[in-house]
Amino acid sequence: MVKTRSPAIAHSAKLGEKFVQDCDEVVPSTSSLLSPSLEEYVNQSQASFSSPSSQCLTKETSEILASLPPPPMQYVKSDLTASAFTSDNELPSPPPSPLLSPLQSHSAVAKPRAHHITSRSGTDLFHITISKLKTSFTTKIAADESCKFEVDRFFPSILLEKGRLNIDDFNKFIYEKTKSGKWNLVHLKLSSIEGTSNMNSYKKFYKEYEALGRLTMIQVSDTTKMFFVTPKFLRVCKCLNGVENLSKSSTYVVVLTKDKLTEKSY
Repeated sequence: MVKTRSPAIAHSAKLGEKFVQDCDEVVPSTSSLLSPSLEEYVNQSQASFSSPSSQCLTKETSEILASLPPPPMQYVKSDLTASAFTSDNELPSPPPSPLLSPLQSHSAVAKPRAHHITSRSGTDLFHITISKLKTSFTTKIAADESCKFEVDRFFPSILLEKGRLNIDDFNKFIYEKTKSGKWNLVHLKLSSIEGTSNMNSYKKFYKEYEALGRLTMIQVSDTTKMFFVTPKFLRVCKCLNGVENLSKSSTYVVVLTKDKLTEKSY
């Protein structure tokens, strides 16, 4: 089947006003959309994109990454249909703790289980385009108990890559932004990628970016940025150190925003 580009994606693609050299191909520039500090990080990373990843990372980070073969992300093997975009399937309930009776299990849980967030359009599916690889995939995004903010209907359903950072520049950028107290961090993760085509596109993305030592960045707005941290980088991503029950086979979504978010009430 021949895929056509949606009007929303076509509109997003026109936002760049100039082109920058990135590896062996030209991709749209995002300078007009990025804040000066973020633009500096992205430009520094793009300037060294053609170099081996080991040259972009510190010695300590490289040693940790070398010992981490990432397990593949689990998915449901089924064909993605148009009806799936309006579905609202819940995650399967986890089995009760063997140490608690059914009644005790319900009373002992203080926080709600993970749930799939919804986009501004109300769907729980997000279409992600990786511009450098000219590939895209559709996925759900889950918020678990480690996410302290309400983020339903906060993001658009169509997300377009705007730049790339190496892991060391990412750690430094997050630290400098959050130490002022003006930016909030939200931790989410990709979940429930359905269909062979979707999974193949996702694997192509994370394997090639891990080989290059890069994290993808999505500019949601002038005050909100989204970064995908794939399995290989989880242990060296400093902003995820405090996340409870970190899934080593998942790709986490780190959101940096100045927008005011409502904290969850438990």
